Amino acid sequence: NSKIYTKSFFSNYLEIIEGLVELFKELGTDYIVSGGQTMNPSTEDFIKGFDTLNAENIIVFPNNKNIVLAAKQAAKIYDECNVCVIESKSIAAGYAALGMLDLSCELDEIVEDMNKVISRVTSCQVTYAVRDTHIDDFDLSVGEIIGLDNSSILAKGKEIPETVQFHCWTNQTR
Repeated sequence: NSKIYTKSFFSNYLEIIEGLVELFKELGTDYIVSGGQTMNPSTEDFIKGFDTLNAENIIVFPNNKNIVLAAKQAAKIYDECNVCVIESKSIAAGYAALGMLDLSCELDEIVEDMNKVISRVTSCQVTYAVRDTHIDDFDLSVGEIIGLDNSSILAKGKEIPETVQFHCWTNQTR
């Protein structure tokens, strides 16, 4: 195997604590695009980040389902090097994939292995409803606390501990 010079590229929330950002950097992340639930990075934000890296290959971990499309669009139009998007939809999935990165493998094998890893990751998130809606058999009001897994709303509640402890954990392990 010839050595592949690969840079990893993460997109994470502004709300991430500095320690977590440092952890991702220690695992080999070379660039982090800031964003958040209401400040999703654009295709241009990704391209600007790609331009700062000197690499033959860039692996992008969006870590949020709402920005996978922007990452994929940026990868498609960027022609300075190979850009692969690992469709990580949570920080936990991106962390798991980056944690198994083996640069001694060929790029196709790296991407395949990372996609296998993220397909096995399940995480719970707690946030607030941003609008009144009905989804996943829940009537939600703006500001209500909700618990989510990789694909759906698992719980709603008035208090974070109640939502996490009972609803998310119970439904997560069913």
